[in-house]
Amino acid sequence: MCRTRWLGFACLLSVVLAPAAVAAASAPPAPDDTALCRQIALGASPGGRRAEAIAALARQPTAALEAFKRHFATTQQNARFSFEKEVLPNLPPDEVKRFLLAEFRAGLPAHYKMMDLLQSARLQAAARIKKEGPSSWELDRQIEREAETRELLEAVAPLEEANRWFDWVARSAAESIDSYDEARDLFLREAAFDHGVGKWAAAMARLDRPRAVAEFSRLLKSADANDGQRGVGGFRSIRQVPDPEAWRHVFAHTDGMKLIDVCQLVYKTDRSHLDLILPLLEHPEKEVRSAAEHQLGGLACFSQKQIEELRQSPRSPAERAAWWKEWWKDRRGLSAEAFAEERVKAFLPPPPGRLDDEDVRGISRRFPDRPEVIPNLAALLDSPQEVTRSNAASTLAGMTGPARGPAIEALLAFCRTQPPAKAAPLCSALAWTKDPRAAEMALRLMETEPAAARLWNEPWPPSLGLEGDRRAAEILATNWVIAKGDQGAAAGLAQIEGARVVLPRLLEALVKEPDHNKRYAIRKAIENVADSRVAPELTRLLPQAKGGTDDVEGPRSDVLQLMALFPDPAARPALLELLKSDDRWTRIHATAALGPLGDTSGAAVLIRDVTSAKEFFQGAYSYGVSQALKAVATPGTRRQLIDACEKATGETRRRLLILIAQQRDAAYLDFLDPLLRNADKTAVRLAAATIMASMAGTVKKPSSRIAVAGGAVPDNLLPPIRSLLAYAFLGEKVQPDDDPFPNGGNLKDSQGGVIALSTLQCLHYKKEDRSLTVVNLGPHDQPKAPDGSAPRPGGPYVSGRLEWAASDRYLVLILSLGSGGTHYLFRRDGGDWKPVCSTDGRMY
Repeated sequence: MCRTRWLGFACLLSVVLAPAAVAAASAPPAPDDTALCRQIALGASPGGRRAEAIAALARQPTAALEAFKRHFATTQQNARFSFEKEVLPNLPPDEVKRFLLAEFRAGLPAHYKMMDLLQSARLQAAARIKKEGPSSWELDRQIEREAETRELLEAVAPLEEANRWFDWVARSAAESIDSYDEARDLFLREAAFDHGVGKWAAAMARLDRPRAVAEFSRLLKSADANDGQRGVGGFRSIRQVPDPEAWRHVFAHTDGMKLIDVCQLVYKTDRSHLDLILPLLEHPEKEVRSAAEHQLGGLACFSQKQIEELRQSPRSPAERAAWWKEWWKDRRGLSAEAFAEERVKAFLPPPPGRLDDEDVRGISRRFPDRPEVIPNLAALLDSPQEVTRSNAASTLAGMTGPARGPAIEALLAFCRTQPPAKAAPLCSALAWTKDPRAAEMALRLMETEPAAARLWNEPWPPSLGLEGDRRAAEILATNWVIAKGDQGAAAGLAQIEGARVVLPRLLEALVKEPDHNKRYAIRKAIENVADSRVAPELTRLLPQAKGGTDDVEGPRSDVLQLMALFPDPAARPALLELLKSDDRWTRIHATAALGPLGDTSGAAVLIRDVTSAKEFFQGAYSYGVSQALKAVATPGTRRQLIDACEKATGETRRRLLILIAQQRDAAYLDFLDPLLRNADKTAVRLAAATIMASMAGTVKKPSSRIAVAGGAVPDNLLPPIRSLLAYAFLGEKVQPDDDPFPNGGNLKDSQGGVIALSTLQCLHYKKEDRSLTVVNLGPHDQPKAPDGSAPRPGGPYVSGRLEWAASDRYLVLILSLGSGGTHYLFRRDGGDWKPVCSTDGRMY
């Protein structure tokens, strides 16, 4: 699995993984979900830990599924995909099926309510446009502009987050439906414009394909445009061309349907469907004619350039139809072999002509088994354009049938005659051939060439076989990670099956390497290949690892950071002893390593260090202490930090507030809130920065049209926005002790601003009368100035951007204007937002 995907859902798995990591220890009280997520996120990576993670989930499938549901809203899309594809197949199938179907059926009412509201918005928008068959783009634009349809979208917005979970569940549940009638009912009830009809169509075809095809044909012949749209979705989903009668009916009645979807049926055809495609060249809709001509060109094996020339010719539709009918007249009866032999000759340019990049991609689709194309592709391996070389090599590597052997020989022959630096970028293509000679060449290139070593940084790298992968791991570990400190190679080890074989070599190098940067790469490599079995070995190595100085960390720090990821209960006495070390970095990392063992005694040591330290506190040391405190965060350790802060004054108090700010933990808000009214302005600003940091993940950035409407600027935000704009444009401070607006000198001579919002809205602000107008934008509109011009540097209206985050108690406005900007915190007082202070925007 791709490294980035695993990293994306490391937090998600924490609820069930964190206890498993220390199963041998006496189990401490289980922390809350947030603490578990934070703990795993400190260093989760693929490799051995991935297998252990999935095994732990399989032992607790109910906890895994419930944890995924709880964290779904804050989980990235690629993490959701990974959970679905990598984790679900390893859980007990019956339990997964029960969970998915129960969640799916529970979410149906809200889903249908949302779909009905959206359908109403589309119908109202279509009625206002007063045009037959409006495009999807036109409907979206109208929905955004009209007050009535925007109100419908605002009603939908609260349902959207729940519907995201429903959509994920439904996609997986569709494979568990075992009744054709249930799948058909779901298919017919789904909104015709929603692509969700596809999963139910696929379920119908899986359960009874003949009945499904008959149902889709019936819908295509219906006089109702919504039924026709569903029929189109059904055939698209099962990748089948409708029968001739249904085909002719749907293309004769496209009014009210999304043409872009209907035209997808054209791209499912092959040479046996010419009688269905050719009549479409005279269809009244240009979009349909264009799709038909494009498909005919593809079936004729024309190059992309030739297809575009045909589509742009000035001939009438009737002339085009006649031309194509004549072209296919004598070629219909050709066998597949004879047709391919003729077309490949026409496709290839005469010597010394060269293929372009589009033609190379066309070959992989149309002539993957034709040896005639190999000389043309081989000539491109020497192209000055790296993309062209890569595409040609990949096409050669993927050739099939009688072309496979000659294609591999051409690729090998080129690489043998080139300097290693020029052959190295083709290493991926060599590996994908699965040819032993090519694999050997790739391994030799990997020994010295950085571009070849990057093979394992691809999202889905190829395997070189059991022995080849083992050698690749040894090369990456020895030649690149240990010798050069290459972090890319360290990441690449995570993608090699069996890379654990290099772990002893990496551990030995870690404690001996004096260079901090090289040790960092070695440590990351260990993280990527190790699993919990490495924990005793780390405990054994700990006494051999030297400490560092106040300025430079030593190998002991790296071993301790690994021990935080791979906890060993037997190491607890040694870790407690290290809390007494003279090396401050050792104390920091020993504290973090004790956290997974349920021991928080290091927190008091670090708080004492901070309150008594005389040296410069900022930078890496401050961050290291804060992260260690996060690793042992419990109500008790938070109380210790708060007590120390309440007793401290001056510089010491500032340091402790910085530690609290760097943790981004909302659990400190009750302590911080009174500080906002403190006479010490430094304390106020640090408290404000901490509150902003705890809200950093809630900044409004809607990603869909529905969220745009639901996330529009609330009216009660307009007064603080006005005060902030007066601060920026007119120099009127929001609070008396505010500094001048940062880098705001260029605002004095402007007439106002055009401030884009994180929704599809913008604000028009005029200095002359201080007017503030909210302007709704269509999905493809760009913000314009009040006079209709586009904002530009030096123009009368300055462009900017406003984002906000709001909770029950606090509001953060983030305003960027020209080259300046500020973060400003407001606190709720009754029904109003009262200003607190601005900060420099650091979220610690």
